[in-house]
Parts: sequence; C-alpha cells; structure tokens
Amino acid sequence: MLQIRWPDTYPESVPEVNLDIFYNSHLHNSDKEEVKRRVLEEAAAWVGCAMTYTLFEFAKENWDSLISETSVVETRVEEKRVTGAEKRELLAAADDDDKPRGWNWVDVVKHLFQVPGEVK
Repeated sequence: MLQIRWPDTYPESVPEVNLDIFYNSHLHNSDKEEVKRRVLEEAAAWVGCAMTYTLFEFAKENWDSLISETSVVETRVEEKRVTGAEKRELLAAADDDDKPRGWNWVDVVKHLFQVPGEVK
C-alpha cells in the first residue's frame, strides 16, 4: 500500500511517500526504501504536472521489479500457516452462505445402508 501526501506547493514539488503502514509490515525495510526512492524519482520527472494517477500506475506496473523475491516468498509462506483449529474457528464464525459446500453433511454411505426396523 502506497500513501502519498501532497505539500501545499503541488504540483511544483515532489510528494511525501510513506510505506510504513500496517499493510506493508511483511515487506523488508530495504524494499520499502527502494519503492520510495523509485517513486520519488518518477515524481521528480513529473514536477509541474498533475502526477497522482501517474505515480500510482508506476508503482502498480513496476511492483514486481520494486519488491525483492524474498519478500514475495516470505509472504507466501506466511499464508500457509493456518492451523486446523483456526480454520474451524473461521468456519464457525462464518455465515451459512459463506460456509463451503458439504460442511454439515452426514456420512451418506452409512445413512444409505441403514434398513428400516433393523437394529445394529
């Protein structure tokens, strides 16, 4: 997530760029500094022009080259660390419309093999 703050002299000056927000906590500081440096370089090229959209598009289009491979790999590893208990809690908290298909199915085979009147 990229936060841009414009000074009173916009568009005749470069903006303040901030990446130190909660959403970017998984990124390395070196990656944040690289993104900030490259966005500010792009902003310097557009001084005197309206550049808000241009800077966001620059960051979006060049995201893969701005972020190192280690940040991407660590993010993927963190996503896989959901335990079974956490999944059950999420499922219990979900509405019926959000629950996956078959969440409350009974053992269908056992049910079909039951014969009326027969005691097992």
